[in-house]
Amino acid sequence: MRSDFLASFCFVSEQGGEAEFAAICDFSDRIAKEFQYFEVVYVLPDTEHPKIQAHTQKLSMLKNMRILIVSETVNVYRRRFVAASEAIGEVVVVSVPSDIETVDYAAMAAEAFSAERIMMARSRRAGKIHVYYPFMRWISNYRINRQDMKTIAVPRNILPALLERTTAPLDLRFEPKKFRFPYERMMFDAGKTNPVKTPFPERLELAVETISASVSDFLRQYALFSVLVMVGSVLYALYAVGVLLFKPDVQPGWFSTSFTQALFVFFVASALGLISLGVAEIYDRLRGREVSLLTSEISNTSFFASTLDVNVETDDCEPVAQTLTE
Repeated sequence: MRSDFLASFCFVSEQGGEAEFAAICDFSDRIAKEFQYFEVVYVLPDTEHPKIQAHTQKLSMLKNMRILIVSETVNVYRRRFVAASEAIGEVVVVSVPSDIETVDYAAMAAEAFSAERIMMARSRRAGKIHVYYPFMRWISNYRINRQDMKTIAVPRNILPALLERTTAPLDLRFEPKKFRFPYERMMFDAGKTNPVKTPFPERLELAVETISASVSDFLRQYALFSVLVMVGSVLYALYAVGVLLFKPDVQPGWFSTSFTQALFVFFVASALGLISLGVAEIYDRLRGREVSLLTSEISNTSFFASTLDVNVETDDCEPVAQTLTE
């Protein structure tokens, strides 16, 4: 049993229900045999709250279980962000119930703690090639791969920097193409059930999160395109001047029309470019100040419940009572 660090194992609900809750309870019992200090964090939508309250007696018997309730409108990627933000462990593992039977969570947590690297679970099976994943990898800033499972372990020394990023919900699921901290994969034999098919609603949520995370980049790229349009309008204006000076048979009114069009395009392109840069800056600042997504919490944690009173002599030989953790 490891006792050299506190591990947080966070699970984001996929479908809810009795079977999923039972799987989380079984995991909590198993992991208690491998770690002395740990917590299990279970993130649920508020629609599952009444069902969980019906299992109050079962929850009271589980060691260090925390249930976080979020709004049903919060997508799965932001639920992962909530779990990682609320976890207190020196290593934070974020996963889903469907990975429980496949992933060796203790090994992932231990490797992330000792190597101080972000560990991602990957299935040895590639599965069927789907055009969705290469397309999302192409348009986004992430290495999206269908073999990557939904489990990631992040050491505490890296987690604050990751959570500060405006793209943290996606950083906790996929490896960014540009990030100063390394991601490493641990391979698992997922059998016939993995790679798990991503439900269509979750694919839509991924598309929305990807676009949302890339909005400022798109705006800055549009600003760059506006600069190119401005350069083109200047070149066209110079061309109009050259035609007026060196070509004798110019159609009357052509020069004034062309020059006016060039100036108009220059003005519009410069205005849109500046607006895009301004909106991108505002978006980045506002996105970094999102309100709390957590609505309530059910907790049964006691990391230092087992204590022992002993007598210790001080320098003046007076015995004092001191509480030590077993």
